[in-house]
Amino acid sequence: MCYEVLISTALPRPLAAVRRQVRPAEIAAVIRDELGKVWQFFGEHKIKSSGHNVALYVPVSGTSGADRLLDTWFGVEVHETIPASETVLATSTPGGLVAATIHWGEYTRVGEAHDAVQAWCKANSRRLTGPCWEVYGDWFDDWAKVRTDVYYQLDDGS
Repeated sequence: MCYEVLISTALPRPLAAVRRQVRPAEIAAVIRDELGKVWQFFGEHKIKSSGHNVALYVPVSGTSGADRLLDTWFGVEVHETIPASETVLATSTPGGLVAATIHWGEYTRVGEAHDAVQAWCKANSRRLTGPCWEVYGDWFDDWAKVRTDVYYQLDDGS
C-alpha cells in the first residue's frame, strides 16, 4: 500500500481511556477487551461519545527491542466530563506538530502505516518525540472502507 505522509498541527483529542503497559506484539490480543471496558463504563454512566476509538502509545523509557514496552491508553473520544473511576480515566492525545497518514483496510496491516511514517520522517530528517496514536474511523463490513488515521508527534524544532 502507498502512504502519503503529511505534516500538520494536531489538536488534543479528549479521551476516556484505560491504561495498560503492553509490548507491541500484544496489542491485537488486548485492544478489544480494553476498549470494551470503556464502552461498558459509557453505558453505565450514560456518557455520549463521538464513537471514535483511539489507541495512544508512549514508549516506556529504558525498554527497547523485543522487550520494548508501551504505556498504552485504549480509549474513546469524549466531549463531556466523565465521572471519577479507578479504571476509566480522562486523558487526551498530545497536541502539536505531527506526521500523519491514513491506513485503509484491515487493522492487521496498520503496522505498514506506522512503518511508512517512521521511514518518511527518517528520510526527511524529522525527529519523532515518542508518542504515536491511532484513531479508528467508522466501521464498515467492507475492509476497503475502514479508515485508521496514524499520528506521530514531532519535535517542533524549538
